[in-house]
This record gives sequence, C-alpha cells and structure tokens, in this order.
Amino acid sequence: MLDEYKINATRKLQNKRKSWLCSDGNLGTVEEVAREYYLKQRKFKGCLIDSACVYGGLSWVLFHDILFHDNLNASQPLCALYYNTPLRFLEKYQGTIEQRLIEYQLNRADVFNRQIQHFKKHPFFCDPSSKIPKHNGAWLTNNEKVLLEFATTSVEHNQESLIREIMITSTRGRSSGWPDILAWNESSLVFSEVKYKDKLSNNQRRWMADHNEYNIELIWVVEV
Repeated sequence: MLDEYKINATRKLQNKRKSWLCSDGNLGTVEEVAREYYLKQRKFKGCLIDSACVYGGLSWVLFHDILFHDNLNASQPLCALYYNTPLRFLEKYQGTIEQRLIEYQLNRADVFNRQIQHFKKHPFFCDPSSKIPKHNGAWLTNNEKVLLEFATTSVEHNQESLIREIMITSTRGRSSGWPDILAWNESSLVFSEVKYKDKLSNNQRRWMADHNEYNIELIWVVEV
C-alpha cells in the first residue's frame, strides 16, 4: 500500500524549478521542501535526494578499484564503459563484485571508508580534463558524510540487492522510475516520490509495484 502525505509550502516564483521557500529563507525545489519535511518534521536521521543517484554513487565507490584494476594509468574509456553500461561491467567482474558485496554486508563502515579513501587518492578523479568524474566524483565527495551514514545505518534493508539492481538496470547511473528521495532512521528506510501537480508516470508506478516490500511514500507539496 502506498502511503500519501500532504505538506504545505510557499511558492515564490512561477515556472522556476527552485521556486519554493525553505526554512532557511532560500528558494529550493519541491524535493528540497520534502527533504526538510523528513528531517525536521518527522525527525528522520538522514535524507538524500535522488535515490537512483544514491545507489549509483554507492556502487561507484564500492567498485571503482575493480574498474581501474588498481592501475593508476587506466584510461577514461574504461570508466565510460561502466558509466554508460554498468551491466557489462557487472557481467565481466561478477565474482569479484559479489565478494565485495559480501564484505560490504559484513562491515559496511570499513569497506566504505577503505574505498572512499582509495577513490579520493586516485589521480584520475583529479583530472580537470575528465568530464565523467566531475559528476560522480564531485557528488560523492560533497555527500561523503551523509552517504557513509546511509551506508552504515540501514543495515537490515538489503542494500546489496538494490546496488546490484541499479548496476543491471541503469544507464548513466540512473534508472527510470526510481523515487526522488531516500530517507532513513536506524530502523526505517523510506523511498519517496515527490509531486506538485503532475501524476505518477508508468515507470514510477512500475518501480513501486516491483518494490512493494519497501516503505514507499508519495508526498504532495501543496501551495499555500
């Protein structure tokens, strides 16, 4: 069953994505309004926008050393292969990837910290001429703390299956239909789709139907 909630918000601008008044006085998106709702009103421990990006980014951290074979001279086309067609990467290195997922399940914090430190030291991700890491690398380093918190908090929600799933189904780290928000406490994980006026798409409905074992919510942002 899909739980639905309505939250009131003030809209300052028309036809602009960042047009909603947030509690800090700045303008934000409907997703940022919903994030405040989870963190401040419902007291969730953490909340990240774009759950597909969360899992795509987490998989990037966990497997980047496999991708580059620990070779500091690895070329960008190999990176592009994973970024655009992660399923081929999964098929080629499936045994090693599955072993890493077992390690991650047993000790998430140690595996994440080891991988993120290795990731940040790799010269490829500091290359100013590389376009691909500017998306993944910047997002990961900017969200390192909260991503680690997510990775190590919701241990009972079988993150491994969703990490594997996004590698199988995504293109450019995204998967059609994934909800806008991922919010969590020590014992609760919620996927949330945020709407203002538009309706759920067929892909969004399909994702929800395929993942009904998880807590999924629909947040309606109501203009006041």
